[in-house]
Amino acid sequence: MPASSAAPVTRIAEEIEAVQVLLQLVESEQQTLLQAAGIDELQGITVKKTEVVGRIGDLTRFRYTTLSHQGYRADEAGMRDWMADVSDPAIRERWEFLLSVARKIKVLNQMNGQLIAKLMSQNQTILDVLGITARGAGLYGSDGRPQGFGYLK
Repeated sequence: MPASSAAPVTRIAEEIEAVQVLLQLVESEQQTLLQAAGIDELQGITVKKTEVVGRIGDLTRFRYTTLSHQGYRADEAGMRDWMADVSDPAIRERWEFLLSVARKIKVLNQMNGQLIAKLMSQNQTILDVLGITARGAGLYGSDGRPQGFGYLK
């Protein structure tokens, strides 16, 4: 179906801006993880990422709605079909740029997930060495006195 206008990409500049912000946040998250920085910094990044992902979701829903209004499926397959009917190379270039940034975010996010899993494993190993189990047993009892070491009681 020929596209009569560029409606599905009328807000592509906003989408590009949002995914670029998300890319910066994912890169910051990775640097924070690699430097083993504080949890507060990671939490701040996570809050910002959640906001940006929400914005991207809103923009995606807008794009899907405009696709639907033009008779295309309201999903990525519909977007591919719409793009196949677009003759403007600038629109195609911007869309491909958006997709390339999204692919980069996906790869970095997977790497961050692996870093988090590694850090969690290292933390669990440290806790195991210290004798702290998942059941909450630790070096000190609720009264603040050492526990688990009969000779210290």
